Amino acid sequence: RRVDDAMVASFLAPDWTSEGVLLATALGADERDRVIGLASFIRLRDPRLAEVSFVVADDRQADGIATRLLEQIADEAGRVGIE
Repeated sequence: RRVDDAMVASFLAPDWTSEGVLLATALGADERDRVIGLASFIRLRDPRLAEVSFVVADDRQADGIATRLLEQIADEAGRVGIE
């Protein structure tokens, strides 16, 4: 699938009912506010379930970023009935 305006919009302004996206950023002079992780969910046909995906920058592996993103995205998904 090609990246189109609708796909970009879902990342920039998710509805938090059928989809959600979180970014992890590193702040500081040496990091320049760069994105170091992303977590997203998309609700499945069974409204209690969702597919989740994660990506973390190579140089930030083993820093607990994916764990923190999982905690946060699970909390947000739980608010809309995703188990």
